[in-house]
Amino acid sequence: MSGKRALVTGVGPSTGLAIVQRLVKGGYQVGMLARNEERLRGFESIQPGTRAFVVDVTDTAWFAETLHLRASQRPRWAEKCAR
Repeated sequence: MSGKRALVTGVGPSTGLAIVQRLVKGGYQVGMLARNEERLRGFESIQPGTRAFVVDVTDTAWFAETLHLRASQRPRWAEKCAR
């Protein structure tokens, strides 16, 4: 495991997903943030090295809670992404 991590916000089927794929190809473990849970879970299921986080980044309290959750789950998340 490289230890390189990235968060990509607004992951959708075009630019956001392309950025995620580029980062994964570069050896990053990528957290994907977006509002659409179904789409995110679909991306997560086909793209190894990722983790989906459903959040609206314009809701600062929700976004802060998600970042806190991501940080608290980092060891488990890193293990999952390494598979």
